[in-house]
Amino acid sequence: MTNTIELLESIGQDASLRHASAQDLEQALESMHASDALRRTARTGDVRHVKMELGGKDGSVNHNPPPFNTQTPPPPPPPPHKNEQA
Repeated sequence: MTNTIELLESIGQDASLRHASAQDLEQALESMHASDALRRTARTGDVRHVKMELGGKDGSVNHNPPPFNTQTPPPPPPPPHKNEQA
């Protein structure tokens, strides 16, 4: 897994790999001894292979918080202030 992460970082930092054709990327990954999952992802474009290798489940991540619960009553109003006399 560490090797896969390091290879992904290398690809992201190297413009010649980032913009390489699928065939050139496949050859580069083979020469770097990339995992089968990473090579399958490069070949097919299906990131599920790498996600599963890295411990992902279904590959979906919810970045949105749940909606505000409109059924919750509002908090009670603050108690009234007493006029202070000086």
